[in-house]
Amino acid sequence: TPLNNDKLNPEKGSVQNDAIKEEPIEEEECHRDVPSSSKRVVSQPWIRIGNVPPEQPQPAKKYTPCPFCTTKLLVSAIENHIQLVHKHSWLKFAKRCQEDDCDYRSVHDSHVKQHAEAVHGRTYKNWKNTMRLAFPIMTRCPFCPRFIINVTQFNKHMNNDHPTLTSNEAKIFICDSCSFSTDRCYKMYAHWIERGNRCKGGMGFDYVAAKQAYKQDMIKQQIETRKLANSLKRDS
Repeated sequence: TPLNNDKLNPEKGSVQNDAIKEEPIEEEECHRDVPSSSKRVVSQPWIRIGNVPPEQPQPAKKYTPCPFCTTKLLVSAIENHIQLVHKHSWLKFAKRCQEDDCDYRSVHDSHVKQHAEAVHGRTYKNWKNTMRLAFPIMTRCPFCPRFIINVTQFNKHMNNDHPTLTSNEAKIFICDSCSFSTDRCYKMYAHWIERGNRCKGGMGFDYVAAKQAYKQDMIKQQIETRKLANSLKRDS
């Protein structure tokens, strides 16, 4: 096949020659995609390595005085302080659950409301209807010889006859279906809800733990009586 010399002749075929003609590229066009601002070093201390933006000032912590002593604590720690140091006063100061067969107490209304929503629902009402909160016949109070019928009667009996023992931490309640024990009946209710159908029985008393708690309470009362007597002597 003969070659087309017109395409190879620079004097002929100007169109073809223009097509293959290379134009010089200016040096600046090689950097068109690079912004001119990048050639300058801009001072931005907040993005330098090792620099951290200044922290916002933290709000000052609010301390609240204890209603029974001169101690000042955070609001979140007041309840624990009263419950540990002023147990007898805490029982009067704290708000209790409205259910007669529940011993939950708190100094915060919101906590009492959250407790009621979590524990005293449809399942709890079913327990009451099926007599699950009743004790077996001939069940006695773990702190005295009195017979106890159900949890409601036990709570009233404790508040009236054993007020100093209502704040004890002995695990006197035992689940009839497993080995779980606790110091408050509302904790037993939470245990039943968590276990579901695995725990279907009621609750009883651990008389050994109750006896030990009773002895400790008697010792504390004797110490408080001696302190009061000594203070009266000093004042006189």
